[in-house]
Amino acid sequence: ELPVHKHGDKAVLQGSSGYTDYRNYIDLQIPGFCWSRGIGVDVTGKQFVGLQPKSKMLQEKLSQNWRLANALSLLTDVSFFEGKRQLTVTSTFEIINRTSHQIEVASH
Repeated sequence: ELPVHKHGDKAVLQGSSGYTDYRNYIDLQIPGFCWSRGIGVDVTGKQFVGLQPKSKMLQEKLSQNWRLANALSLLTDVSFFEGKRQLTVTSTFEIINRTSHQIEVASH
């Protein structure tokens, strides 16, 4: 866990490499996994984000098999669309909604 500090209107995270501006970053959580924090949206391009499972058993399996750990990653792509930044998140897995309810993405 890293301490978060306020500097003016910026929330910053103090890590080993100093302070990081978290004003234009998002956090993402997939059910069954820990929060993936600090996905940057300021710089265009692609980046892999590793997923950390909550299950201790699955964590142990991932530590023993790098291929499985690599498969549990998300690919984020920041691009510009109609003058705005767009974040696209893709996975090696497909999410199929088999409920009668819509899936909505919430951001704060």
